[in-house]
Amino acid sequence: MKRILVLFRNDLRTIDHPALNQAGRDGEVLPLYIANQPRQQVHASDWFLHYQLIDLKQSLSELNLPLCMAKGDTISVLRQLIDQFKIEAIYLNQMHIEADGASDQAISGLAKKLAIQIKFFEANTLVSLHAILTHQNQHYKVFTPFWKRLIQADIIKPSSAPASYHAIDMAESSSLKIEQLNLLKDSIWTTKFAHYWEPGEKHAHRLLEQFISHALPHYNEKDYPSLAMTSMLSPYLAVGAISPRVIWNRIVEQMLLTEDQRDRIIIEKQGWAFLRQLAWRDFAYQQLAVYPDAKTKPLKRNFNQFPWLQDRQLFDAWQKGETGYPIVDAGMRELWETGWINNRVRMVVASFLVKHLRIDWRWGQAWFEETLIDHDQANNVLGWQWVTGSGFDAAPYFRVFNPIRQAEKFDPDGTYIKQWLLELTDLPTAYVHHPIKTPEMILKQANLELGKTYPTPIVEHEQARKQALAAYDIIKEGK
Repeated sequence: MKRILVLFRNDLRTIDHPALNQAGRDGEVLPLYIANQPRQQVHASDWFLHYQLIDLKQSLSELNLPLCMAKGDTISVLRQLIDQFKIEAIYLNQMHIEADGASDQAISGLAKKLAIQIKFFEANTLVSLHAILTHQNQHYKVFTPFWKRLIQADIIKPSSAPASYHAIDMAESSSLKIEQLNLLKDSIWTTKFAHYWEPGEKHAHRLLEQFISHALPHYNEKDYPSLAMTSMLSPYLAVGAISPRVIWNRIVEQMLLTEDQRDRIIIEKQGWAFLRQLAWRDFAYQQLAVYPDAKTKPLKRNFNQFPWLQDRQLFDAWQKGETGYPIVDAGMRELWETGWINNRVRMVVASFLVKHLRIDWRWGQAWFEETLIDHDQANNVLGWQWVTGSGFDAAPYFRVFNPIRQAEKFDPDGTYIKQWLLELTDLPTAYVHHPIKTPEMILKQANLELGKTYPTPIVEHEQARKQALAAYDIIKEGK
């Protein structure tokens, strides 16, 4: 039988894993995960990755397969294991974008040099990355026409597993223990994530079913952070604990299975709204694959001249949730505590950074990369370019979110704000969105001292908006 190494990367699952499934049909299998050199600073997503690898090892053991774990340079590790285990082929799912470790191209080059077979599979997106093109065979720069074409395309069906797998015999000494990958680095900060998250492939599928049963009919309320109407699947998608195609097919199946006509209308409407968000992920991957510089450079080049402020004090206040704007502060404190925030709140806090504070979007992108438990490079990069207005398909820079109005609209009674800003617990709802306007007597009754127990606003909204628009006017095309 052919001896096949299956390289796991951002696809840490066994269900709908095309590379693993095909390898199981074609020969003996050695699953491998390589951790690259650890970062100096632990990231929230490292915690999730650590426990997802533990889960993957257990899932593979149920298939009578080992999981070989190694760390170091990907090409060097592959070269060593190919020689050690007489590997004849490498099977792997495409990454599409540059990430930690060797690129698909570098791994392909190694296979060619060693004269072994290499097979790539589509696993991380709904369709092949270059399947959705304009009539001029160009990649879409605007999401809506991309979405209209995608829903007419053939979504890749989840792959099926073979009846059984045959493992390559692996000496115990060939694999590192999960602790030796040093993903957590004895971080005290990440230990609290266990109160909010349960990594694992089976749990991801349970969350999907819970979402379909309880939240999907109310998905139109997803922008209200206190209502918890989102799927919470983003960390699982980020590490590949669940396949986007499995999610798509399960949602479509639910639409077809709903018999009551009234319920079916609701499920179809909300189901397509949810799937549109899933498709945005494909769009983000396509954009970043075609424009890899987007990680560090604005897609709209005029933003290269934007007069960003290099104000570390303002940035520090934003990071800590001490801006004096409750919806912003609640979001940033939830992020630090749980590694996650609702998408509406993400937009509000991001907009506040780049427009109210005029801090470079790349600073915010780096902070999200460090603190988001569901960090996904494509989503993060395109999300920040969207909010900034520097993406091809982005919110106009001159559209400045008013954080007070956003809070009044999406957290009208202050439930979310008071959940994360305990110092505002006793503040009446009428003042919870704008504490600076609270009469002194009411502040005393609420045990609140502005500037001490809760900060005064670090910028004034209208003034910040005018300054942002003036800065934007400098870089307008043709000026």
